[in-house]
Amino acid sequence: MKQRDVWVDYAKGVGILLVVYGHVARGMANAGITIHETLYQLADSMIYSFHMPLFFFLSGLYFQGSVQRHGRWPLITEKLRTVLYPYAVWSLLQGGIEVMLSRFTTAKTSWTDVLALGWQPRAQFWFLYVLFLLFALLALLYRKHSRWLMLIFSAAAGGWVAQQFLQIPFPLDFIASYALYFLAGSFWMHWQQEDRLHNLPTLTGIALLSGSMLLSAVYHVQWGFTFQSRSLWLLPIALSAIAGICLLCRQWAGSARPILQKTGAVIAWCGRYSMPVYLMHILTGSGVRIVLSKLLHINDPVIHLLAGCLAGVLIPVLIYRLQEIPALRAMSLLYQWPRRRTP
Repeated sequence: MKQRDVWVDYAKGVGILLVVYGHVARGMANAGITIHETLYQLADSMIYSFHMPLFFFLSGLYFQGSVQRHGRWPLITEKLRTVLYPYAVWSLLQGGIEVMLSRFTTAKTSWTDVLALGWQPRAQFWFLYVLFLLFALLALLYRKHSRWLMLIFSAAAGGWVAQQFLQIPFPLDFIASYALYFLAGSFWMHWQQEDRLHNLPTLTGIALLSGSMLLSAVYHVQWGFTFQSRSLWLLPIALSAIAGICLLCRQWAGSARPILQKTGAVIAWCGRYSMPVYLMHILTGSGVRIVLSKLLHINDPVIHLLAGCLAGVLIPVLIYRLQEIPALRAMSLLYQWPRRRTP
């Protein structure tokens, strides 16, 4: 990754930590572990208002460059290998484990649910399902024209507005919900390459993120809406939060202050392993919750939250890195289909 793009790892790190926290907290709430209901519901809805749009935004950063360099079909083939393949593997793996452990967990899962992965993605894996569809659809629609991005972004904006008012069938509803953010990432990279972001005032990121949080607080507390409500206000909440996070991560990655460098290194580390963490964090977080509550009879919410989040990040990374051991290299098949070797 180019030096100026190291900030992307920072943004992925922020995003994946929010994902892990959200699922750990939801698992605790579903298990009946004492948690402040009002604060939990507020934090949950505020985070879900922007954290998955953030991941679609980051996924779209390099889309245009990739399709221009490699072509549409090689790009689609690559995403089959790195996105759809792990989607299928981990949907079956996690689903099978959930079926076997249903009596210990908060979700009751059947093999019928698991085997419907072709048309009904489960749990956190919906993101990979929709992400692949977006890559494939936009690669097929791509045209090497100076106004293509603006035209397709305008269509995506229309789709986003339409899904706020119309009942659209799956997966078209998810495509309409997230294509706008994906293409916004492409716009961002276009602006970055033209150095339009370089001269923004230092406090721009703080102002955007603060404004998003303030608007989100009004949206949730004053107006009583949630991230699942149909409202046009969700768009400025998400886009301003995403822009604020990305600008702050750019500044964070370039900071010379030791404390920011050290904390940034941890966040960037989380970002580099965001895919294995995303794939495994529910299994590891739920496993820790079961051990704490069922075996050790510990129901302290602080212990559950801390242990669940740590397990949700550290254990997936440890398992992922086992493939570095020569005897365990075959474990790489859990994460992506190997590239075809060229003679």
